[in-house]
Amino acid sequence: MSSQYTSDYAVAFLDLLGFKSFVEEDRQAALQLLLDIQQIAATAVSDAENHPPSSYDNVELARMAGDNQISSFEVFLPISDSIIILSHDPNLMVRQLSNYLSNCFGLTSHVYAQAKEGTDPSVISFPTSRRVEVDKVDVVDEGRTHWYPKLFRGGLSYGSITRIPSPVYTANKQRDFFNLAGMAYVRATQLEKYEEKGPRLFCAKSFFDQLDERTRRFVVPTRSDGIFEVLWPAFQFNENSDPEMEKHQFVELYKPVKALSHFYAKSRVAKHYHQYEVLLARSTIQYFAVVGREQLGMSLVASNFSKRVIEDIYEKGVRWHVKRLGAKARKFLCGQ
Repeated sequence: MSSQYTSDYAVAFLDLLGFKSFVEEDRQAALQLLLDIQQIAATAVSDAENHPPSSYDNVELARMAGDNQISSFEVFLPISDSIIILSHDPNLMVRQLSNYLSNCFGLTSHVYAQAKEGTDPSVISFPTSRRVEVDKVDVVDEGRTHWYPKLFRGGLSYGSITRIPSPVYTANKQRDFFNLAGMAYVRATQLEKYEEKGPRLFCAKSFFDQLDERTRRFVVPTRSDGIFEVLWPAFQFNENSDPEMEKHQFVELYKPVKALSHFYAKSRVAKHYHQYEVLLARSTIQYFAVVGREQLGMSLVASNFSKRVIEDIYEKGVRWHVKRLGAKARKFLCGQ
């Protein structure tokens, strides 16, 4: 890039939750997180090259393939435990980013879902061997490592961004690169630090205004004027599937989140996992409302989540989800 370039972009700023603590506890496992999030992006790019949406005869399969790629990410820039993304297509970006976040967590979520009661879901044991020279025999030991959850909190904004040539230097050799500046980027970083805990994805009104009605169904108001939240787990449900079948998808999403929330309930990170439960519950209600099966969604939430989670859905600034379903829904979920 020989000169600066200015354009309107959708901007995402993501921060990997818990990374500092992970580095302190198990540095190698923490570094593996960074490798994993890059590999998931690389796999999405490879899938786009080998199986582009145009290669599918079925329209629904083509759409699903496209939503699981990152073709809308014109810039995907990991910096330590943060990621910067630029896109000219906010609608596709929301769907692809939601799936990217789900794929990051899903890479190891099956381990958390299968964890034994009372054990750390992120700890993995494996057999190792060592040579005892005196007896010339191999002794089998048990090794341990962590498969930490890959969860992000992030902010989204839209507006003018200037990309500025900014070379980097490695081994005293210059390589062309760029820096960027603009209020849209500043706003995205501010929203990442929004007051709510957990793996939440907030967006500015400037971003929300770019979305079509189909996408807006899963991007909802918060307590603060001009700030919206993307219910990114909702994109894991298939709108064209039988809602009864999507109950199985709910179970797949719910089990690992519940295991983590239960184990860390008395730790300093408890709020993050509790808010993930709240996010999943809200996403579930919203999906089933969109496909016309409100009662089924509320039943899943009421029968699986704790009273505290359900109360948070109603009390802490997300009343919109329940109010839009009417008094019957409020009574069903909250007993009010």
